[in-house]
Amino acid sequence: MIKFYLIICLISLLNIGYSQNKEALLDTLSRISTLDGKLKEMILVNLEANGFNLKDSSSELAYLVNKNFDSSQAILLKEIRNFYDKSFTIEELKAYVEFYNSSVGKNILIKLPLLLLELDKLATKFAKNILSKDHEIAQNVKANSINEQDCKSLHTGEFQYTYPDGTVSKIIRDENFQYQYYPTKVNKYSIIWIDPCMYELKYIGSEPLTHYWNISKFRIKELGSNFYKYVSTTEGIEEIVEDSVTIIKLNGK
Repeated sequence: MIKFYLIICLISLLNIGYSQNKEALLDTLSRISTLDGKLKEMILVNLEANGFNLKDSSSELAYLVNKNFDSSQAILLKEIRNFYDKSFTIEELKAYVEFYNSSVGKNILIKLPLLLLELDKLATKFAKNILSKDHEIAQNVKANSINEQDCKSLHTGEFQYTYPDGTVSKIIRDENFQYQYYPTKVNKYSIIWIDPCMYELKYIGSEPLTHYWNISKFRIKELGSNFYKYVSTTEGIEEIVEDSVTIIKLNGK
């Protein structure tokens, strides 16, 4: 919610001049305009976007917004003024005000509130997507619980993965890195164990140099005599993958 107050605080610069005096500059930067009621309207839009029902003007939440708006605005005005005072020199304050009084600054300020609303929606959607994937993985492996000590035996060693087209890749894994050998190159990944049975791979580089693959998470769901099965997700990709890796040699065994 604070981010919208800050944007509106800056919008108030559109039709006001500025002084060379620091106190006057602070007053200018920290002044919050109601913009003919649009500030309160924006707050209500933001609340509704986050699931609050404000269509009924007689609702308790709408009553509280109307009741507390002026006093809350006064408190925020003081906090913003103190923030500017501690964070900026007078030269920076002058430049700040000058920019937001320019035609470009005015246009940016007009567009920023809507942009922030859209970014907030996208961030919420992205977070829900991540949580949904983690939940699906958890449900997927729930019926195939595996002993954590067995998972730990897979933290280092030599493995083999066979792609659908028949290409075979040898995997060497130590405590910090995983090296994946292909016929014409070697990929290197950092490996972080989130818990004994779940690890994260982050692509570092390859010889010869190529770049692909975002961060991926793997959950071990089953361990056999010479293989283990997993489910995995990769950043930016909707698909959840289920596959298996052949165990060649485990360190210490």
